[in-house]
Amino acid sequence: MTLVLSSLENGVCTLTLNRPEKMNAYNVALHNALEGAIDTGLLTLDLKALSAKIEGVDWVYDAEVKKIWPQRLVIRIEEEQPVARWGDVGYLAASGDIVESEMFEDLKNLPRLEVNQVKPIEALELFYGLNAAMATTGEILTELKQSEFGSWSMVLGNGSEILLGREELIVRIQRVMSAWEKITPEQIDHIETIDARYPNGIAVRYSENLAREYKQINEGGKT
Repeated sequence: MTLVLSSLENGVCTLTLNRPEKMNAYNVALHNALEGAIDTGLLTLDLKALSAKIEGVDWVYDAEVKKIWPQRLVIRIEEEQPVARWGDVGYLAASGDIVESEMFEDLKNLPRLEVNQVKPIEALELFYGLNAAMATTGEILTELKQSEFGSWSMVLGNGSEILLGREELIVRIQRVMSAWEKITPEQIDHIETIDARYPNGIAVRYSENLAREYKQINEGGKT
């Protein structure tokens, strides 16, 4: 997004956005960052200080400020790119930064990460790895969690939860993948929990609906 500030002789400042669809990005925080530039005047403006101030706005990843003679100021803003929700407090950007901004409230369908003992960027890398592993099954991760004790678990798009524990996560997810091939599509829809914390296997818990459906089928097949 690019902002153009034009200072007129009568002291009125005109703001132009090159991407009108991003008008909601011009919020109070950005206005406050630019207020000094408007009040001070373009001739005496410290471009480096203004750039740093703009980058302090939560949703801004990078900012570049240039003066254009005689009375124009061009500001190029690179926005943070949210890739996941970060618990209940904000969003995790591709840069690894935690962003708390109202302008991302329409991204509620992003996967959710909630961790306690690793850096955000490390959690994001783990999420990508686990999601890639599950991609061959046609399922996607919607949630990745780490408990206060360091134990990992994840939730799939169908609502199934996979418990991975604290170590050997890749080995354990590979074990899940091997077992997944033996589970029928009908069973997959009824999986509640897969516990992969065992040393040599996994435990699968199905919903009560699956047992009820099989019972109905068997009773219907009686002669």
